[in-house]
Amino acid sequence: MARRSTHTTFLLTGTAAVAAVLAAAAVLPSATLAATSATGSQSVTADVASTLEATFPSAYAWGNLSPGTPTSADQTVNVKSNASWGLKASTDAVDGIMREWTGAAYVASTPKVLAHPLTWRPHTVGGVNPGASFAAFTSTPALATGAQGVTGDSGVDVALEYRQTVSYADASAGSNDYRILVSFDVAQGY
Repeated sequence: MARRSTHTTFLLTGTAAVAAVLAAAAVLPSATLAATSATGSQSVTADVASTLEATFPSAYAWGNLSPGTPTSADQTVNVKSNASWGLKASTDAVDGIMREWTGAAYVASTPKVLAHPLTWRPHTVGGVNPGASFAAFTSTPALATGAQGVTGDSGVDVALEYRQTVSYADASAGSNDYRILVSFDVAQGY
């Protein structure tokens, strides 16, 4: 007897159709469903720390002074800052007067001292003369310039001038020198 083949065709509609398609997809190899692109994003944040850098002049030697009022060459402080800044200066002498120095220490017993204090002024700030007058140094920090803005990468030069009045009342220090230590304080917020 010959066999006769019968095929049954089912028509699926609605939810049953979707479920059947998903079931068929689940058994297919995953390569046929692989994505061909993807996108994403990433937030990158940062802040810049308040930063200040300064370079200071090296020791200054006037040499032999004669009576008069000599003025020094510019003594330049270079400041780099990313916020408002200022510069203060002071000395190790309360009265700003240069005292006898052995090369290692101040003479303790009856030192020679100059009759007049060392005076100073800001000569230029960023190449501009602020028109400041000379004032005596003291041990109290005095503002040379303040409220200066952001400098940029090359910084801003603050050139200071010193003036030392010498009179006939000032004796030679002999084998010693007269000395004073100038201190600079550069900070943001001055």
